[in-house]
Amino acid sequence: MSSILPLFPDNMVVSERGRINLSGFDILELAEKYSTPLYIYDAHTIFHNIDTLKDTLKKYYPGESIITYAAKAYFSLRFAQFIAKTEVGIDAVSENELIFALRAGIKPERIHLHGNNKTYAELDHAVQANIHAIVIDNFEDIEILERLSHKKSPISVWIRVNPEIDEIATHPYRNTGHSVSKFGLTIRDGQAETAIRMLMANPNFRLIGIHTHIGSQIFDTAPYKQAIGEMLKLARRCNWIPAEVCPGGGWGVPYRHDEMINNNIENWIREISIVIQEEYRGSNFLPRLILEPGRWIVARAGIAIYTVGRVKQFSNGEKLLAVDGGMGDNIRPPLYQAEYEAIVAENPLGSPTTCYRIVGRFCESGDELIHEIDLPEVQTGNHLIFPVSGAYHLSMASNYNLFARPAVLWVENGSVNVLQERENLFTGWWV
Repeated sequence: MSSILPLFPDNMVVSERGRINLSGFDILELAEKYSTPLYIYDAHTIFHNIDTLKDTLKKYYPGESIITYAAKAYFSLRFAQFIAKTEVGIDAVSENELIFALRAGIKPERIHLHGNNKTYAELDHAVQANIHAIVIDNFEDIEILERLSHKKSPISVWIRVNPEIDEIATHPYRNTGHSVSKFGLTIRDGQAETAIRMLMANPNFRLIGIHTHIGSQIFDTAPYKQAIGEMLKLARRCNWIPAEVCPGGGWGVPYRHDEMINNNIENWIREISIVIQEEYRGSNFLPRLILEPGRWIVARAGIAIYTVGRVKQFSNGEKLLAVDGGMGDNIRPPLYQAEYEAIVAENPLGSPTTCYRIVGRFCESGDELIHEIDLPEVQTGNHLIFPVSGAYHLSMASNYNLFARPAVLWVENGSVNVLQERENLFTGWWV
């Protein structure tokens, strides 16, 4: 247990009697009250992670800087209301994320809108809401915004460029900066330069920033430095000094104890800051640096709790545990081959004696959460707790097999808030 405890939220403790407590609440009591599958977010961990990012930026970057939370990691209206208290910005990629951010009280000037295929309605809403910036991803964005400029002019925009870095150490589905990525305007063939010159010459636009995002779950600073270098070289070629520079987010988090050595956010921010400062050495100007972490803020803050149902043993000796969740609430293992660890809530201090494969209850052979893990002996009715469950689980959840999506809690200073009730499929889209 001690080796994986750092994967869990800051406020999670295990007593000498083996009871697990999170922010003052007994985990098994919460599981009994709210049923499982159950997701819980620890407020302290989220706020501490945000403060760490802000403090590290201040330490290494002498210019102005802003943290914006990538809403795609996890977003709900109640969650957004808590995030609004931190005064971070919001990186939205849909009209609904934009609406939730605004309804939660997040100021328009702290929101920017991404998307590789934005609709007219989304762009219209963003223009009328007067958000900080709309991120130009293609020439069609420019075309539609030109038609909307009679409602507001000039329209503040960033441009997203594709640095065309093919070799990035992450899963192929998470690499968004390769040469044929669907995101951004490519540099080598001149598309990005053409778009910048178009925007600079058009009085209906105010081109304030340059952006890229090369992928996620990345632990190497080298591709970030290369991407920033390509961005700033492009800006120089266009005789343009961007007021804001955003190298995106995507710095990785460990999901297993043997990955924890890589989780140094300070390296990422320091190296990014150095590259930008070198570019503007000798001038009295530094652009505003904007980072877009999502996973790094919320992943470790969230845990998932499942109840064990069937326990099987095969003729080859392999043992299998089936839990009451799976790919419907966590698609990452089948989609990205993501690996996790887990503990037995009833016996977190017990010595591992048995190797198990942990699967979900969905009608797919690929519905596997952990391929192989050593645990104390597990029985039907026991509970498994998965750490690092706060990002890209619920935001990618589905109703496959018509299973309802789980309840979500927020624990803070001795209080429990329900972020999302357990879904009732008989009052929603399916009926």
